[in-house]
Amino acid sequence: MKKTASLILLLLFAALTLSAQDWVTTPADRAVAERVMGNLSNEMKSAREAGRTLSTSDLMVSAARQLMGTKYVGGTLDRDPSSEKLTISLTETDCILFVETCLDLALTVKETEQPSFRSFARKVSWSRYRNAPPYRYSDRIHYTTEWIRLKSRQLEDITMQLGGCRVDHPIFYMSANYQKYKQLAQANDIPRAALDLKRIKDVEEGLNKEPMTLIPRDKVAEAEPGIHTGDIICFCSSVEGLDIAHVAIAVVEEEDDALAEPFSADSDKATNLGSAFHQLAQSMVESGAAPSAERIAAVGRTWQLTRAQRSRLALALARWERSAIRAEALSHAVLRAEVPFFLHLESEYGDYLEGAIDLLCSDPASTHALVIDYKTGDAGLTLEQIRERHAMQAGYYADVLLRLGYASVECAFVCVELEDASGEPVVVRYSFDSSNIHSLF
Repeated sequence: MKKTASLILLLLFAALTLSAQDWVTTPADRAVAERVMGNLSNEMKSAREAGRTLSTSDLMVSAARQLMGTKYVGGTLDRDPSSEKLTISLTETDCILFVETCLDLALTVKETEQPSFRSFARKVSWSRYRNAPPYRYSDRIHYTTEWIRLKSRQLEDITMQLGGCRVDHPIFYMSANYQKYKQLAQANDIPRAALDLKRIKDVEEGLNKEPMTLIPRDKVAEAEPGIHTGDIICFCSSVEGLDIAHVAIAVVEEEDDALAEPFSADSDKATNLGSAFHQLAQSMVESGAAPSAERIAAVGRTWQLTRAQRSRLALALARWERSAIRAEALSHAVLRAEVPFFLHLESEYGDYLEGAIDLLCSDPASTHALVIDYKTGDAGLTLEQIRERHAMQAGYYADVLLRLGYASVECAFVCVELEDASGEPVVVRYSFDSSNIHSLF
């Protein structure tokens, strides 16, 4: 029998009563949910007429395909920190809520004879909270690890079956950094916030009674045959105290064995992978939108990326899309991708300097330029080693732009495969003007 998901779905849930005042949504979000559920219902009907049965995984993947291209926005559940409401957003989402939404849409259609937005809202509440409304902030399931464990009757964690191992990675990020959360920041002064913080600490202590499990990077290739379309894949965080950094739905494509080389063989190579990332990042600048899954897959095939490399590519693009440094770049009026330069020079290194700037950001009334350079790889290096590695390249960019008339240049090298303690991509910056640039030519 075909496995339905890496978190197997057994479709059992407690009865829950919700009224419209218990949730927050918009007409546009509701329309998207009803459209997707209508399409899923039609797919189930067509399958039955053809003598087939669609699994929950089939429906979840179909929902995901229909929602591809949804705008990535973080913090949609926390816009009103004074009141914890069931927020349902299908027009804006982050990675975790995207997977949750696709699963809840699939389950609603699978389990309900006549799916409605109300039945979908009940499923979202079941998925996101431990208790029925009215909700507290600490009623929300904040850690993905807890979500998996609480839904163990519906979702099966098969990490160990795929060659995973147990690791000592205590979970405590929220309680240790409570000042970063609007609902917890005043825990020293407001009793409600103090109680929510205490309850979250209790949750963390409960989670830490069991070890985390993961598949080591060098074992991913061995685990790949056990991953099926519709499986939910959680990417473990390297941030101390945090469990999961990214969540995705697997879609397995048939491919030649020649492309299925081990992950460890390409883990530090940033050639084809880097070229694929640059191509898609350029399209994001030119189109103003994130690339679809189909577009990412097509570019991956063009550059002959392995499945492991395509996973890295998707994760790097998602990290770049939601990053603060990208938001900073977008705040400039003029954005130009892959800007070529060619200068005639008299230098011991040669007579010409030729290259391209990944992303050049500027404003019409300003003589300042921001240069963004994307970096794949750089794994295992310290921040200072990364800074030293790219210093000369930054100097080249700055020298070129200062010669072209800019008064000051800031170069930001964005390591799209590395995260800092806040979950942002690692960024090293260099600042130049006429007073501190040292000509390399």
